[in-house]
Amino acid sequence: MSAPCTRPENIEISGHVASVAAVSGYPAGSGAFVSASPGMLLAGAEEVTIEPDTDHVLTVRMQRQVRELVLFIKPAGSSTDRIESVEGYMSGAAGTLDFAAGIYGAASNVPVQFTKITEGEDSGVWTAAIGLLGVVGDSQKLYLTITYTDGNPADTGLEYDITEDLKGFNEDKSEPLVLDCISVDTPVEAVTGIRATAAGATWTDGEFVGLATDDDAAVYELSNGSLVPADPYNPLRWPSKTSPVSVVGWYVYGMSEEYAGSRPEIFTVQTDQSTEEGAKGSDFMYASGTISYNGANELSFSHSLTKLRVNVTYKDGAEGVFDWKYPFLIDGKIAADGSVTADENGTASPVVPSIRSTPYDGCDETFEFMLPVQFVKGGELLATFSPNAGGGPAELKLPASGIQLKVGVAMAIDIVVSPLSISINGNISWGEGGSGSGSVVLP
Repeated sequence: MSAPCTRPENIEISGHVASVAAVSGYPAGSGAFVSASPGMLLAGAEEVTIEPDTDHVLTVRMQRQVRELVLFIKPAGSSTDRIESVEGYMSGAAGTLDFAAGIYGAASNVPVQFTKITEGEDSGVWTAAIGLLGVVGDSQKLYLTITYTDGNPADTGLEYDITEDLKGFNEDKSEPLVLDCISVDTPVEAVTGIRATAAGATWTDGEFVGLATDDDAAVYELSNGSLVPADPYNPLRWPSKTSPVSVVGWYVYGMSEEYAGSRPEIFTVQTDQSTEEGAKGSDFMYASGTISYNGANELSFSHSLTKLRVNVTYKDGAEGVFDWKYPFLIDGKIAADGSVTADENGTASPVVPSIRSTPYDGCDETFEFMLPVQFVKGGELLATFSPNAGGGPAELKLPASGIQLKVGVAMAIDIVVSPLSISINGNISWGEGGSGSGSVVLP
């Protein structure tokens, strides 16, 4: 005898078999999907013997048949503040349950939609909760996609095997199961307004892009998401319909048709990057790949310089103005692989950085320099700091050890300013997408 005492909206009962409602809208071939919110189901079943001409008092013990799974994800890395959404699905969920026999079936996927916690000690953590009749099969996996503001960085796809975490999930459904803080590393984001890749990003119609094969170069421009020859009479030409062709591309925001028209050997960053035009125009992007005649050809562009980031936190009301002094090499030689290395015989100049509209990682100000890859001398004067409250300017020097900047990554230094004195730890660590530590105070 079975006795379900609730009728959840997204569960159908037939005899002693419960089935979660299907949901649609997912790509063909990805499997069956069932509702992530089936509702509360209390049901039970007992085997009894009924004797003729006898009154029986029967009691069926109700049990909770839907258990909540709570997930927490804690992103880390330089792009956490650019995350717009985290969503995906879990595989290996039971779509049906015979609650009389305790048999789980119809392995299905369940959509998962995360929301961001914005207050309290868990601020910045993303969480989701789904309801499951149970799990079935030998494997349960979590497939997620992280999307970022303006498609920058490109979407991050993640896969987690949570089979071990869900062992015993079907045994006691009275309490939610919590998977706490799955760690996610986010990639380094691009400078605001610059595309990290051509694929799937927003390009502006009319912008020039340079393309070249081993034998020829041509100017192309963006039109409705595709590259078309700027001069229809002078495109790159196919030497053969059967042999693939190696091609490279280069892109700089606002570059001239002349610069796009021949494979460049030198790139110079803007000395004043404090404006939007100066910051965008200091990012050289490069792509290489093999394309085929009538193929679905796509080029992915990546950064060829480095981004030096200075994060400043003010303490006790300290405020002031930085005057950037260090003469970075601003001319870069473009290598065959597209990387841009500083030209030691080129121009050296102080660079006015861009100021990030949203300071990085909770600090008060973030300054960013786009630079050709180079060796930065240790102990050199980076900037002077003039406090608004009066007093002489203080000096901010680079760490004593030399620093090797790297292609395509952000390298960061964190400083703290207070009204008393100024100094900087000479042993600040630099690393790919990482940040350092140290302290700066005013005299």
